[in-house]
Amino acid sequence: MANAIVLSGFLPPQHFTGNPLDRHSDLLKRFQATYNPDSEVSLIVVTGRDVVVRPVGPDSTPGVHQDLQALLLRTDDPELDLQGEQLLLKWTPSDGAESLPLPLYLLGLDVQERWTFAVDISPARDLFMDFLRTGCDLEVSLKDLRLLLPTLSLDAAAIAGQAVALSQWHQTHPFCSRCGQETVPTEGGSRRRCIGRQPHKLYPRTDPVVIMLVESPDGHRALLGRSAKSTPGMYTCLSGFIDPCEGIEEAVRREVMEEARVQVSDVQIVGTQPWPIGRYGSCELMIGCVARATSYEVLLNPAEMEDVQWYDRAELRAAVSFYNRPGPLPEIQKRSWSSLGFFIPPPFAVAHHLISAWASREDPWFTPADEDNASQGGTSQAAAAAGGSSRPSQNGNAAADDQQRHRDLDTAGEMQQRLPRLQEDVIRECSKAAAARAADASLRNAARGLAGSASWAEAVAAAATEATAAALRMMTLVEPVVTAISELHAAALQPPGPQAQMAADGRGRSESSRQALQGLQQLVAAIIRS
Repeated sequence: MANAIVLSGFLPPQHFTGNPLDRHSDLLKRFQATYNPDSEVSLIVVTGRDVVVRPVGPDSTPGVHQDLQALLLRTDDPELDLQGEQLLLKWTPSDGAESLPLPLYLLGLDVQERWTFAVDISPARDLFMDFLRTGCDLEVSLKDLRLLLPTLSLDAAAIAGQAVALSQWHQTHPFCSRCGQETVPTEGGSRRRCIGRQPHKLYPRTDPVVIMLVESPDGHRALLGRSAKSTPGMYTCLSGFIDPCEGIEEAVRREVMEEARVQVSDVQIVGTQPWPIGRYGSCELMIGCVARATSYEVLLNPAEMEDVQWYDRAELRAAVSFYNRPGPLPEIQKRSWSSLGFFIPPPFAVAHHLISAWASREDPWFTPADEDNASQGGTSQAAAAAGGSSRPSQNGNAAADDQQRHRDLDTAGEMQQRLPRLQEDVIRECSKAAAARAADASLRNAARGLAGSASWAEAVAAAATEATAAALRMMTLVEPVVTAISELHAAALQPPGPQAQMAADGRGRSESSRQALQGLQQLVAAIIRS
C-alpha cells in the first residue's frame, strides 16, 4: 500500500484557523509578569457553544455582518480576580445580591497588546444577557457558533472557536476520570485538576477525524455520501474518527470500506481544520485527504450511511458554483437541491474545499489506473529486453499484454465474487420504504464497476445474470433497474465473433476482442446515464 503524502498549504485558509491572538506557551506566566492595574483586559462572552455577538456597520468587510462583543474592563476592576489559581469575574447581578463567580479562561494577547479572556456565563446565562442588554444598553445576541459562521470574519471565528472549545470542555469535565473527585479550573483555564489529596491534572482533548474525497479509479468521479443525521439534501465527503493506534491513511481506508465497501489505495493529506463545534460537544481536528479508489462498486452500509453515490466533475462544479452567488445560506442550498438534486457543504467546512479543489481540476488527481498499468507494463518489457529475451506478439508488447490479461482476469473474478454480496444488500434494502431508490443505486454502481474493469464478456454475462435474478425477485419495486440489467445481460451474451477468442496459451487478445469489449463498456455507460 502506498504511504500517505502530505501536501501542506494546498487548501485555502479554513475557518477556525489563523487565530490572531498570541497563544505561545506560558501564557499565564507571561500575563502575571506583565500585570498592570492600569491596563485593560478584553472578555469574550461564551456559554457552551454559544457566543455573544453584535451587528456590524455597513462599511464592514463584505459578507461579515456580525462581530464578537468584547467587554473591556480595567485590570484592577473589583469584580475581577486575576491573581488566584482560578481566574474569575465575581459578577453581582444587582444591588444587595450575592456575587456569582464566572470562570475566566485566558485565550492570549491581541494585536493591541491587550490580554483576552473568555468569560463563561453558564451559571447565570439569562441574567447576564439581561444585564448586557439593559444595564449596558448593548445590542447583542447569544447565538450558536455554527449558525454564526457564514457571517463572521475568519479572525472572529478563530477566537470564538477557541473560547467555545474551552467552555465546552470545562462543562463536560466536572469530575476526575481517574478518582471521581470534583475538578476545578487551573493554570488560566488551560487545565483542570481534581481536589483529592493527590490531585490529577486534566488536559483539553482534541479528537482527530479523517475526512476524504475519494476519487474513482478512472479519475473522473468522486464519492460522496450522507448519513441519517445529515442535513436533508446534503452530500459530503466520507469521514470518521481515527481509532487508537491507527495511522491517518489506515483510518481513511477503514472508514471508506466500512461506509461504502470501496477499497482505497493511495492517500494524500491536503489540509486540516480544527472543528470546535463537534456533534457531541468535543473539539475535533478534521484531517482533509484525497484518496484513490481501486473499485467502483458501492455496497451501502445502512448502519453507517443513508446513501453513497459517485458524482462527476460537472455535477460538483455546478454544486460549488451555487455558493458563488449572493444570498442567505438556506436559499443557496435550496436552489442547488432543486436544480441538481443535492447540495454540498458550505465554504466554512473543509469538505467544501476538498470537493471544490477536486472539481476545479481538468485532470484526475491521481494517475488513472490504466496509465499506471501501462507504465508498469513498459517497465517489465524493458527489463525483459535487457535480459535478452523476447516473446512474439501481434502488437510487439507481449509482456504488457500478458500483465494486462492477468489483471483483467483477476478483476473479473473479483467482480463475480462481489455480486452475491450485492444481491443480498439490494434485497435487504428493498424491504424498506425507499427500496426502489436503494436498489437502483446499488445496481447502477455495480454496472459502473463492470464498465471500469474491462473484464471478459463471459464474466460480464455471468454477473449480469446474477444481478437480473436478484432484480426479478423485486420486479414491482425496481422495474427500471430490471430493464437496464436485462439490456446489459442481452448485450453481453452476443457472440463476439471468431476473432475474439483467447489463444490457448493466453498470451494476448486480438484487436477485434478489444473492440468488442470497448463496445460493451460504451453500452454499460449508456445504461448508467439512462
